[in-house]
Amino acid sequence: MKYSTARASAVVVAALATLCIHAGDVSSMTIGHAAGKAVSYELVSKTDTAGCGLFYPASVMQAFKGNRITRIQLQLYGQTGADSLCVFISRSAGSTPIYRQTIRQKVKGAQNIVLDTPFLIDGSDLFIGYTVVGQRLLCYSNTLATGEEWVWRNAVGWAPYSGEFAATLTATVEGENLPEDIVLTSATMPDHSLTSKSIPFTCRFINLGASTVKSLTVAYYKDGRQAGTEEVKGLSVEPRKKGTFSLSSFTIAEESEPKVSFEVTKINGVADGVPGDNVSRLQQIISRKAFQPRKTLFEVFSTERCPNCPSAHATIDKMLDNKADIIEVGHHSAFYTDPYTVQESVDYEWFYKQFKIYAPAMMFNRTCLAEDFPNVFTDSVPPMNVSEQAIETLYPIAHDDPAYATVEIKPVYDTSTRLLTVHVEGKQLLPWPTPDSLRLSVMLTEDSLYTESQHGAASGFYHRHSLRRMLTPQWGNNVNISKGYSANYETTISKEWKADQMRIVAFVSNYNSQNKNDCRVLNAEEARFATKDVSGITSVLSDRSQHTNMVYNSQGILLGYSLNGLSHGLYIVKEGNRILKIEK
Repeated sequence: MKYSTARASAVVVAALATLCIHAGDVSSMTIGHAAGKAVSYELVSKTDTAGCGLFYPASVMQAFKGNRITRIQLQLYGQTGADSLCVFISRSAGSTPIYRQTIRQKVKGAQNIVLDTPFLIDGSDLFIGYTVVGQRLLCYSNTLATGEEWVWRNAVGWAPYSGEFAATLTATVEGENLPEDIVLTSATMPDHSLTSKSIPFTCRFINLGASTVKSLTVAYYKDGRQAGTEEVKGLSVEPRKKGTFSLSSFTIAEESEPKVSFEVTKINGVADGVPGDNVSRLQQIISRKAFQPRKTLFEVFSTERCPNCPSAHATIDKMLDNKADIIEVGHHSAFYTDPYTVQESVDYEWFYKQFKIYAPAMMFNRTCLAEDFPNVFTDSVPPMNVSEQAIETLYPIAHDDPAYATVEIKPVYDTSTRLLTVHVEGKQLLPWPTPDSLRLSVMLTEDSLYTESQHGAASGFYHRHSLRRMLTPQWGNNVNISKGYSANYETTISKEWKADQMRIVAFVSNYNSQNKNDCRVLNAEEARFATKDVSGITSVLSDRSQHTNMVYNSQGILLGYSLNGLSHGLYIVKEGNRILKIEK
């Protein structure tokens, strides 16, 4: 059980001792996973022994061989009794300590314990920990770097810790031969590129080494063979700090689909002391002389009961309404439901992180790029908060993403019977790694649904591109794009729906029922099926703009009583009993 900082606000917690004892001094460095002072707590029995431990395998400790552990830092929730706190070093959780030191006096808060005898590191497995009696809670920090941790409770003894935080436990290592070490935490690696064009990589890392990182040497690998190196200079990342760097010299000369990776081989001209955590993922990159552009499926979760949704739609309107390659679908779900909710929209809540469903939220092509943009994809799933920053970051990526398949929609609509027949066909443009899991989805949406019940709107509100009906199952029909695909659908349009405001939306996507981050949309398309000449209406109203009654933006905010003086964009015009969508 965890207690947040707020729930323990009555307790004053002392600040941790400085993590890096001598910043910039290569004779001293800190090891440990904690990023700083405690922000979370593990509940333990107040009367029993409890503790935390960090395990480092020999593959890591070999880099520290010949140096000494001189101090152990930790943080306590409350005051202990005399002889209640003990720090120790052993080979593994539960094994007999090879160093043990008991704190004789009562202590509380942050502790910077100087070892009576510095511990010589011989390069073997090492377990660094503490036990304490009389503490109701154990202190945990935000995580700087991940690693193996253990927690002790009397009921079970030592057990692996699997929480999202890190024990507020670190150790100071001193010596004459301390290692340089960085950990790559993420790398933005595109999956396509034009031939002979520089491929940009953006990388994030943590400096876990002894000195400030000023330069890096990077080796590129293509299909397992080294394909060049690059020097990164001008950095200044202090120990136990995070940094970024960019790479730009790698190219693929021919049309191909190689598997590419890179590795940081040197730090400040010295080999990385802990190899293995400084290698990027293996990324297949499709290289072509040219790519066919695509349309982006942009899905929004929003309901009438969502008070923050009108402002989110205003942001979307501002950022995307002039983008011809955006196909928007609105799902009335994720914050309760409303009269426009369909079951498929509720089913799509599966894309969210479990137990964290909210609106407003958006998805670009049902894609999660959390490894590349962790600040945008805070839940590491496709849905994210609606914000200008997120749209500015992700729209260019979606725009530049090539089409992997074509999608062509051919509708026939009978205005007298309101019968809609839809033919969808397409073919493969680029290879897809899991062709058997591709699906075709076909939807009907209706734009500008007016309501007077929208929370967060001062007056009436127009819902955008709302999903009305699925013509396929919610996860689509299987298609084989390599052989070419075609499908036919038929449905009758409800009399309450305005056919001239409706669209057919079709897209091909991957579907992996076991992985919500493996459902990327390969391409999308939309088509009108109403017979009304919208461009003609726009032309007439432009001539009669002095006589329009009321003009609203797409969020239902009244702008005035004339289109004159308004910039180019999408507007809702109420003329008598008629409500028209106007593109000026």
